[in-house]
Amino acid sequence: PPPLFNDTATTEIYTEDASSAASDVYKRQAGRLPFKKELGELIAWQSGQLKKTGVEVILNRPATAKIVRSTRPDAVIFAAGAYPVVPPIPGVDGEKVIGVMEFHMNEEIVSGSEIAVVGGGLAGCEAALGLAMSGKKVTLLEALTDVALDINIVNRMSLLRFLAEQEVNVLTGHTVQEIKEDVLMAKDSEGKEISIHADHIIIAVGMRSNNELVKQLEGISEELYVIGDSVNPDKVGDAIHSGFVAGLRV
Repeated sequence: PPPLFNDTATTEIYTEDASSAASDVYKRQAGRLPFKKELGELIAWQSGQLKKTGVEVILNRPATAKIVRSTRPDAVIFAAGAYPVVPPIPGVDGEKVIGVMEFHMNEEIVSGSEIAVVGGGLAGCEAALGLAMSGKKVTLLEALTDVALDINIVNRMSLLRFLAEQEVNVLTGHTVQEIKEDVLMAKDSEGKEISIHADHIIIAVGMRSNNELVKQLEGISEELYVIGDSVNPDKVGDAIHSGFVAGLRV
């Protein structure tokens, strides 16, 4: 496709460690999960396009209002992504509890044969599937009546089939009450309490937008666009589309 910017335009991307690591998360998933192959190819293509269009990518340097102002930009596009939600569960800060993003960035930290995943959205389902494919015994807990409700029907059918084939123990209608070291306490929809042993517990209960800096950026340039997960945590395709539209508007 043709470049989005004319020959005299310059573009800079500032990113923190967490943002650059997010790309590594997708690359790891692409290499481990068969249905993520296309995502890995997309990342490689996008990286190539950044080089071709001369976009300067500055890693490991958190963006601040002062830094952005010093570049004297004509437009600012804010795409800082989202943070994982940490649920108010007693024991969620335990040594054996990790977030799903942390898990994908360093899967080696998950030891033992029995793993519990809290949260049955796309992120939780994919984490559970990857662990099961590596030989782990996985229990997936979701408070709603079903899992993977946040993806389209075609992909959902395939994902559910993969989970069944890998014998992931899916418990819907279950809310986690407490985490005690290697034991997870939960209640089902009828109030019955159950306990699940887990060598590690992965939390995947959603994301919240990272947009705290937006107010400080107002007035720095004539145009300010907030896009992607910084507006509303969603899927990769939605984030890419919002970025493309913002690029066209500049």
